[in-house]
Amino acid sequence: MLEKKTYLLSRATMLLSNSLFGMIIIWWLQTQTGKSSLVGLTNAIFSITAALSIFYGPIIDKHSFKRTSQTSLLVQTILLFLLTAVMFWLSHDIVLTILISTIMSMCDEFFSPADRAILKESVPSKKDLNSLISKLSMIDQVVNIAGTALSGVLLSLLIAGQSMLVCSCLSLISIFFLYIALRKIPSTKPQANDTDDKTNNYRAKVFSGLKYIRQNRFLKYYFWSCICYSFASPALIILLPKLADKLGSAGLYSTFYLCFVGGFLLGALISGKLTPTVKTIPYT
Repeated sequence: MLEKKTYLLSRATMLLSNSLFGMIIIWWLQTQTGKSSLVGLTNAIFSITAALSIFYGPIIDKHSFKRTSQTSLLVQTILLFLLTAVMFWLSHDIVLTILISTIMSMCDEFFSPADRAILKESVPSKKDLNSLISKLSMIDQVVNIAGTALSGVLLSLLIAGQSMLVCSCLSLISIFFLYIALRKIPSTKPQANDTDDKTNNYRAKVFSGLKYIRQNRFLKYYFWSCICYSFASPALIILLPKLADKLGSAGLYSTFYLCFVGGFLLGALISGKLTPTVKTIPYT
């Protein structure tokens, strides 16, 4: 039912748009205000919307995954064009920019779970599903690197508003491909099961995942470890654009992130050789 080639095209253009958006919005805030504290606040808001995704799950489960993914991406695209307009004509309205960006971040948190559910439902063969997931993982890595490099080129040649317009057009192309890829998939609501009957109220569904983590010894400690580690990456997100802005080069901004991504790839290669145990994970 899923038109795989068109779906992969949609995923690639969407990820490229998201990658560009993340780089452009941080750079724009840094250059407009010169305040790293504001950049940190914006990144914290993005992190909070992701952390609150536990509250979105029960809402997503009540509606068609197809409609949820399409609507989320459509709203995100509309907001991107609105954000482009704000950058062109209301460049000093920082509050409105952050508000639009926050809603976009929430849309992405609705899109991702619904998108994964569509893959599971529309690709019944485990072999085909694994093959598709492998291709998606490869696209994720390549597009993230390409998006980081492209953002540096765009910000060096164009102003932030023009770069955001490119980002908006890519998102529009992505939703066009997504509608084609999902056109043969019925817009049906998820079927309830026995587990749903036991957790039939919103609060129980929200906290069922946390309860499972508390009952698992490894996940309980890993959960707090991830929270502590989460402070490291945002520090780089705040410091790198500030350094590049002081040096007066958007090209350096993307170069810093390319080195950062290169480190992730190198780490992935090294971790692939390690055996995941209670000792090797915290050491890493």
